[in-house]
Amino acid sequence: MLLMVHFQNGECVVKKSIRAVIDGLREKKERVGATDRSRQRASSPMYSRAAVHESGHTLLGWFSLYAKNVQSVIIHGDGGGATHFASRIDRPAACWDMIVVVLAGVAAEMAVFGSGGRGAKKDFETARTFAQKIIAEESARVPAVCPWKHIKMDKSLDFRTVFSPAPSKRECEILRICYDRARSLLLTHCAVLDKLTAELDKKGSLTEADLLRLLGPRPWTRLGR
Repeated sequence: MLLMVHFQNGECVVKKSIRAVIDGLREKKERVGATDRSRQRASSPMYSRAAVHESGHTLLGWFSLYAKNVQSVIIHGDGGGATHFASRIDRPAACWDMIVVVLAGVAAEMAVFGSGGRGAKKDFETARTFAQKIIAEESARVPAVCPWKHIKMDKSLDFRTVFSPAPSKRECEILRICYDRARSLLLTHCAVLDKLTAELDKKGSLTEADLLRLLGPRPWTRLGR
């Protein structure tokens, strides 16, 4: 601590450097605050759940043919999070792929925790919107055939129970196919999912450069996507 010593009328008057004291207190407060936030984050079940959820979106989005670059992914201390994509390719087949990416967060949570978190409702609604686009395309006789073979998984979600009003039979069928694919892909690449989740849980956010380091180049780069 800095001290300024002045002699006035033969008396020693010791004055503390106000600025040094303030700076010292501010630095200490910032260190303590950062430590407290880190401890709170690390001990928060919602934070860990969000890391798993967003990692599911990010992993399948990174390797999706129709989702352009994942620019960043972030999770918050309150258990919220977001995966940011540059854009999406708007084609009939893209809706199938995007439902898989949207449902990948819930699928990852179900695989790890056995249940979906608070982000599930929003994801379900987004996925349903894509499913309705597929049905509209089918009605207009636009080719909207599922681009991959359906791999049926045990313990799939019953989508009739997660919406109000209940979705149509065709909506449920589309959502089931895409959810099963998300689960299948995540289980196949669970080691990569674990690595991504651990890094996100540790850092709180990942940039596109971080994802390139963790996941490698996107396979569709050569196609200009």
